[in-house]
Amino acid sequence: GQKGYRADGEKPWETKVGPRQHLQDRARRQITKAVETPERELNTAIFRRGVEKLIMEMKTPNWGNAIQEFLKNGVDFDVAKEKVKLINILEIPRLKRELEKTRQNGDIAKISAKELEIAKKIRKAVSSFDYEKSSNNPSEMIKYELINCVGASILGGGLLDEVGIKYLHVSLAEHSSTVLITTDGKAYWQDFTPGNFEAY
Repeated sequence: GQKGYRADGEKPWETKVGPRQHLQDRARRQITKAVETPERELNTAIFRRGVEKLIMEMKTPNWGNAIQEFLKNGVDFDVAKEKVKLINILEIPRLKRELEKTRQNGDIAKISAKELEIAKKIRKAVSSFDYEKSSNNPSEMIKYELINCVGASILGGGLLDEVGIKYLHVSLAEHSSTVLITTDGKAYWQDFTPGNFEAY
């Protein structure tokens, strides 16, 4: 090869990258980064859109029975379809208003108690779905109404986000969960996974 291209030095342990190879390696890294960044951004955007759709479209478990009850009580079918969405069953917009009102008075103990109360309602609803080991794809969760620990964390966390409650996502070996962080700085183990013990 050309002098300074691949290496200067006779033995492998004396080998140093030459200036041309250094330039090629750097260019290769930059090209790879330029190619991978849009793909990563696209995947992130698709996932974000899937989570948004999950939060807005996920129906409550046994929604068919709930629709029947609404229809018996004279509710229009299209209205009934909206009412059985988890976000509406939980009355997330109302819970958000209640929390905002509680935050306005500035009492940290009351704010934290309200955050915990709302988080427990969300946890109870999310953990009432049927568990399926591989169900964490938002569109499949909507279609089949099955969730695993990752799916439960996505759905529960998304609903907490809608209300404006802080949490941390926890990824353990073979398990996914969340930790609720209340305004008073307390942390509560919060597992949305169906069948798991309520820890707080």
